[in-house]
Amino acid sequence: MKLFPSKETIDQSLAFLLLRFWLGMRAVMTGIEKYSAKVDEARPVLDEDGLETGASVMVKVKEYAWEHYHAVPQVFANKFNDEPLLFAWVREPFYQALGIILIVLGVMTILGIAMRVSLFLQGLLYIALTFGFVLLAVDEGVAQLAIHTLLCAVALYWVKYNCFTLTTKW
Repeated sequence: MKLFPSKETIDQSLAFLLLRFWLGMRAVMTGIEKYSAKVDEARPVLDEDGLETGASVMVKVKEYAWEHYHAVPQVFANKFNDEPLLFAWVREPFYQALGIILIVLGVMTILGIAMRVSLFLQGLLYIALTFGFVLLAVDEGVAQLAIHTLLCAVALYWVKYNCFTLTTKW
C-alpha cells in the first residue's frame, strides 16, 4: 500500500476511499445511535410576538447519553431473550460491547488504521448480527446485513488500492 495513489490506480484508490468512508461512517453512526433516546422536555408556549405565555408543552427531544445505551431495540431484546440458541453468557457481553465495537471499528476504517483487520472484524460483526436476525426470521435485517458483509468483502478485495491511511500494515 502507498500513501498516495499512482496515476494508473487513482480511480480504484478513490473508489476504495469512498467505500472505506461509507463503511466507517455507517459503523460509527450506528454505534453512536445506540446511546440515543427520545426524552420529554418542557418547552414554553410562545405568543405571536415570541414572548412566553407562562404555559408549557411537553415535546420529545433526541438526546445522547451513556445511560441511554441500548444494544438492540427492546422488542428485539425481548425476543432474543426467548431464543434458546442465544445463550445469556454470550448475549449479554455482546450487548455490552456492541456500541463501542462499532465506534472503534468505524473510526479505524475511516482513519485507515489496520484496514484488513478492521474490515474483517466488521464483516464478522455483521455476520454475528445476522445470526440473531435469522433466528427471529427478520428477513429485511438479514438482507441489509448481507449487503454490509458483502461491502466489507469487496473492500477487503480492493484494500490493495488503499491510500491516505495512517497505517499501511495489516
